[in-house]
Amino acid sequence: MTAYNKKPRNKTIIAFLKSKGWVLEKTDKVYFRMNPPIDMVFDDKDFQYLVPVNEDARGYEEFTFGIVRSISQLYEVELGELFDLFSKSMEEIRREVERETRLFEMRQELIAYIRKLDAKQTTFAE
Repeated sequence: MTAYNKKPRNKTIIAFLKSKGWVLEKTDKVYFRMNPPIDMVFDDKDFQYLVPVNEDARGYEEFTFGIVRSISQLYEVELGELFDLFSKSMEEIRREVERETRLFEMRQELIAYIRKLDAKQTTFAE
């Protein structure tokens, strides 16, 4: 395991890159080959992220650690946050978003209620 004790999921890394405009050029037996968005320029004009296909392959964690570190620097995202994100399946992320959305909506309702009380200058006990 990595220093973060989390194993990045290759499909989550791919989905993140696609959400940022990266394009899957091809998949071979070893790698998903991701090309950068057209508007992103690198010194190496042939730059790609090579994301391992087999999560159980020897050296997978170390290899993906380099990818996650690079993505962290490229998009200025805290490395630990990316490990948290990339260590989850897309289904786990979807469930978390649904849960957080429900909590956010409840908080909004509570704040609206408190503002209504404040406007009437009443207290909870009244």
